[in-house]
Amino acid sequence: MEMPERLALTTNVVEAVVASVHTFWERIVVHYEVLETSGARVQNELTLIVQKDGAGKHSVVNFVLSDEAKVALLALRGDSATETGKPWNTCILIVDPPGTFNFDFSYDPPKIINGVLDEDYKKYSKYLPHFLAEKGLAE
Repeated sequence: MEMPERLALTTNVVEAVVASVHTFWERIVVHYEVLETSGARVQNELTLIVQKDGAGKHSVVNFVLSDEAKVALLALRGDSATETGKPWNTCILIVDPPGTFNFDFSYDPPKIINGVLDEDYKKYSKYLPHFLAEKGLAE
């Protein structure tokens, strides 16, 4: 796929994910996995936002991806399959205001769907200390 089309797909994912969040946020994190076996598709998502209250205290809250965001993620995955011959199985998307974002794709078997709860999973399941350290914040 040509670069303008890839840019449109990634932009669609980011916009749909951001539209899934209905509250103020300082960071959005999406850990999305797909496993296809025997014509069946299993999907798993770990989605969270980092937010700050009026007193300046940060917290992490989960949110639910919209159907539009899932469709956009699967379209991006389908595009990766046409380019590489093999689609990604895990996508990690981090979005920071005012619209900066980063995708990280893995073609390895999905971990969470397969019951592997390793250090990567622990990082996202207990994300706040990682965010605060990255930003140089202490609470």
